[in-house]
Amino acid sequence: MPNNVSGDFSQALNQARNLFKQGKLYQALEQTSEILKLVPDDVRVLLLKGVIQCRRGYPDDACDLLGRVVLQVLELAGTDGIRPGTVHKQKTHRGKGSPATVSTAG
Repeated sequence: MPNNVSGDFSQALNQARNLFKQGKLYQALEQTSEILKLVPDDVRVLLLKGVIQCRRGYPDDACDLLGRVVLQVLELAGTDGIRPGTVHKQKTHRGKGSPATVSTAG
């Protein structure tokens, strides 16, 4: 990544983090969405966006985003034990702010 793009990325990510810390969740969500248009698989941005969606009360979106993070981390770690399709969301009725339920197929 050229220096100016790297600097722009870091600045954009820091701005999203600051918006999140200030409780400006919608603006932070927009910022992460814009960043992901340029770097769609960046683990840091996916993680932040997943946490934002969880806080906003969208646990299914959060699970999808955080699942992408987990798969990338496992791939980076060279773990073959979990393949796509072996981790799935368990649909549950939950209110805003309730934790999402994730189960493994087995």
